Amino acid sequence: MDNLRILLSIIGVIIALISLIYAKKSFSKDYGVDRENELIEKLRFDFFVTRNTSLECSQLIKELIEEYNLGESLFIDSFTYNDYLRNLIHSQEKHLKEDTIENALNQEATIPFHVVESMIKSINKQKNELSQIYTHLEIVKHNLKSDKRKR
Repeated sequence: MDNLRILLSIIGVIIALISLIYAKKSFSKDYGVDRENELIEKLRFDFFVTRNTSLECSQLIKELIEEYNLGESLFIDSFTYNDYLRNLIHSQEKHLKEDTIENALNQEATIPFHVVESMIKSINKQKNELSQIYTHLEIVKHNLKSDKRKR
């Protein structure tokens, strides 16, 4: 009887230890270092994609300005192609430099999850807007090429 009690106690302790290990891993994945690393990598990736999309947009605008002399033509709202290109390059130099994310992440204080998530949402919004602009530019370029061939 005593042996059975000891065996059951040992089994109970083993189950408790396994439960604690599982709980720690689950917590770590959702809120700990794993989650932090996952968010930071997502932020880096999304920033990289946004930066590249912005650079592609500025390159395509430069091509359209040079090939089709669109510099002073209206692009979006009251912005000309030249105005938009200047603003885009300024934004790239100020907010989309290669080291921007690394500088933000290398500060002494740890950035809370909700701030990193907010940064990711903001970058994704910019990426989506830039993707729409890039698509618009590709359509303009295609239409201009088609018009040029018809002449």
